[in-house]
Amino acid sequence: EGVFEPRDRVIVVDDLITMGHSKLEATQQFTDNGLVVERFAVLIDREQGGAQMLTEAGVRIDSVMGIRELISRVSTEGLITPEQTQTVLGSL
Repeated sequence: EGVFEPRDRVIVVDDLITMGHSKLEATQQFTDNGLVVERFAVLIDREQGGAQMLTEAGVRIDSVMGIRELISRVSTEGLITPEQTQTVLGSL
């Protein structure tokens, strides 16, 4: 959204990345409109190949943390039970 000039550089901010397909589609939409995607910044990397996909496509991605680190932190803080921790980690 907003006013932009061709070749303006953008940082795309999102909540998470999973497989990366939607991020690549967004990158294409930006470049089709003359913008240069500098990088993606996400809060959580769900560690399911998306960050690698973007990197291989030449797009930088930075995340605050991966899903395993998030689960570890909430488990350590007692916000989820050990059983819940194992269930979540087993589903990754």
